[in-house]
Amino acid sequence: MKILSFNWHTPYLSMLAMLDHTFEIAPPNIETDLLGSWNDKMRPVPQNVAPISRQQMLDRIVKPGYYDLIIGHNVKDIAMSKEIKTPKILLFHNKLSAEAALGNQPGIVDEYRNYVRQIVSGVYCVFISEAKKSDWDLPGAIIMPGIDVALYGGYTGQISRALRVGNSIKVRNLMTGYLLQEEVLADLPNILIGENPDIPDCEVSKSWDDLKKAYRENRLFINTTMPPWEDGYNLGLLEATATGMPVVSISNSTCPITDGVDGYVCDDAVTMRKRVIELIDNRDLAAQIGGRGREMARQKLPMDTFLEKWNSAINKAVEVFSTGFAPSA
Repeated sequence: MKILSFNWHTPYLSMLAMLDHTFEIAPPNIETDLLGSWNDKMRPVPQNVAPISRQQMLDRIVKPGYYDLIIGHNVKDIAMSKEIKTPKILLFHNKLSAEAALGNQPGIVDEYRNYVRQIVSGVYCVFISEAKKSDWDLPGAIIMPGIDVALYGGYTGQISRALRVGNSIKVRNLMTGYLLQEEVLADLPNILIGENPDIPDCEVSKSWDDLKKAYRENRLFINTTMPPWEDGYNLGLLEATATGMPVVSISNSTCPITDGVDGYVCDDAVTMRKRVIELIDNRDLAAQIGGRGREMARQKLPMDTFLEKWNSAINKAVEVFSTGFAPSA
């Protein structure tokens, strides 16, 4: 298949590119070109991926049969392509309630959900977690992220500091727990990597290899994906565990870590800080906990399952398009 998608999330697109299809990736459907069609500092461009311009996408999308499938990552992608007669999937990365809260518009949830129901008529929906699906209250498949632990590993923890990874974490504090991180890590050695121009001393990784080096060398990873707005994990947590890096996380019902076994899950900032200090002071303990976390990632979030479910979702999207009915079970 030739699949069109949009660069809202380069790391996720790199996982999709493990499917046996070819992809053209256009910039996201927003009024800025800042994100571009691919971020090669986050991931190298896979061989089966061709980044294209917005104008190239607009020229090609209207050609009947040019694309076999469109995968959107935002309602804007589907709204833009509504009249294009091609199978479509809309992937939901965030909760509707969280997006409304971030925009200080909690009252729009019901109205916007009804609007989206109309937009996705004939579109197959995919959600990255049960919590996201429940929040949107729409039919569709749940596909948890996968992680290929073979692409990571080599943890040393030689730098006695905590690692944080994320983009725009200050403005999205509601979801990311930025202020909680600041409380936990006050006066402790730590590094933040990501696109955060509003945070002094934040670093931007030069490449995926550079980011993986940070996972290998720093002592621990801190996760503060906040309930009820976010799942108890994100790609950073999965990459850290896949590397063998221990994780200290805020408590969240969907966190995959078992406290004290393959990481630490804490109810408050005081306990998180205590665990961070323990790991900074004890490299052997960090390696032991991190090793069990790596095995947890291998068992709970295998990449093979992720790819199998995506192939099934693609088949069902074609079925919805062809028949006009909800897919068979």
